[in-house]
Amino acid sequence: MSKAIIEAAFGVKHQNYTTVINGLAILYFELGNFDKAEKYYQQALDNRLVMYGENHAETITCLNNLGALYMMRLTYETDTVKGRQWFDKAEALMKRVLVADSIIVGTEHPDYATYLNNLAELYRVAGMPVKAEPLYNKSKSIEEKSHGKEHPAYAVLLHNMSLMYSALGQYEKAEEYAMNSYAIKKKVYGENSPMCN
Repeated sequence: MSKAIIEAAFGVKHQNYTTVINGLAILYFELGNFDKAEKYYQQALDNRLVMYGENHAETITCLNNLGALYMMRLTYETDTVKGRQWFDKAEALMKRVLVADSIIVGTEHPDYATYLNNLAELYRVAGMPVKAEPLYNKSKSIEEKSHGKEHPAYAVLLHNMSLMYSALGQYEKAEEYAMNSYAIKKKVYGENSPMCN
């Protein structure tokens, strides 16, 4: 209903309409309806490219969201050929995000660290932990400088790195990172928080 009202009032190329369809894309993503999520993420991206161009925070968010969707599709794909297609789409978008974000905020900004982490996650999920490691390490360095070693974003990064080290067969290092991540989450959120799971 809201989509129809906003569309009638402003048209499909307006910022308010784009915000609504991006919200719908997030909803469908969370519900696992990836086809509808892709449709709305793509519409939001197309609109934001027209409104703001490539090198704008709103556009970068759309690129990142669509890349995350493709990574999720890769995760659930059983067909190798289709899986490679999802990987290629996700990688291309995530690399665009890094280029655009480096222009806007630079390569030492926490947002850039988040996007490095996302690309590293794609490589890890795709079974390329060796390719993921330098990206995780760069992200870790930026997070340490910008947020310190007790920030929730740092804890998420450590968790992801523990999964990567496990995939590399470096189990002691994986355990160390997982335990450090848990300790940060416990301190920030409390021991009984679902965030500590």
